[in-house]
Amino acid sequence: GADNNMWFVIPNTEVVGYITPSGTYTTFDAVSDPDPSYSIGTIVTGGTIDGDIWYIIAGGPTGPSSFDRLARITPSGTITTYDTLPDNIATNSNFVKAPNDTMVFVNRIAGTLGRVDSSGTILYDNDITSRLPAGGGVLRLTAAPDNATVRMAYVDASYTDNGLLTYNVDGTYVSTLDLDDRTVTAMAYNAGGD
Repeated sequence: GADNNMWFVIPNTEVVGYITPSGTYTTFDAVSDPDPSYSIGTIVTGGTIDGDIWYIIAGGPTGPSSFDRLARITPSGTITTYDTLPDNIATNSNFVKAPNDTMVFVNRIAGTLGRVDSSGTILYDNDITSRLPAGGGVLRLTAAPDNATVRMAYVDASYTDNGLLTYNVDGTYVSTLDLDDRTVTAMAYNAGGD
């Protein structure tokens, strides 16, 4: 995080926390209205723009993944939640920092690429299923070093029609790279943006 600590979530809990370089850790309740059916998912730093840690809260009193929210926590533990995310983003969705204090996310269940600002307002939530193979879905999402584009690794149901999609952060399609039966399990842009 911007505070030079390593932030983390504890899977299948409502806990978010950080570890200092010296090994001291601090944890916080990640939701303001705790319920055992909540789960904390993707976590990403807001970087130098706001210095906060952003994450997705999935589930709720009506059941797992039934009500998803975007949340942010300051280094001192103050939590703000936004109830404007599309339903069923779920904790395994991908979520990366974008320019102008926004985040880009992939809703794996609905097959959409979206962008949300720091007030919790959805700027767009575009259907990308026409770019995916039948029965396929997105595995990974990463942002370019300049935060102008995002790249998604996708697979089909049998893992034989895989590839990479590139989109501008404004939601416009850029390109598709076919990888045939090769599956991307991890990815990052290098300093040159490749």
